[in-house]
Amino acid sequence: MVGTYAEDMAGLSGVDNLWGGDTNEAQSLLGSYAVKYEVKSVDPDGSLVVRYTLTNDTDMESALPGYWGWQERLNHDRGPGRDIKEAMTWTERIGPDGEPRE
Repeated sequence: MVGTYAEDMAGLSGVDNLWGGDTNEAQSLLGSYAVKYEVKSVDPDGSLVVRYTLTNDTDMESALPGYWGWQERLNHDRGPGRDIKEAMTWTERIGPDGEPRE
């Protein structure tokens, strides 16, 4: 089990990239997440100004994917290793052709 865990963590952490892996570390950490969007305005050229908000909970499910027993034992709301609630917000301008604009 320790060997399997070490292999899993190498992939999740991106260490596998040292020997040709293709891990996306941001995706590995975020795992599943929710994204909401709101059209803030429409420019005269038809471009949309859109605000996105991504929310995610990082907890033992993020650190120990697939190890359900350990997740249940180690998930908690206080102290070191507690669940972290994350929110990221950004705004993009999208042209009438669907391509991002500066």
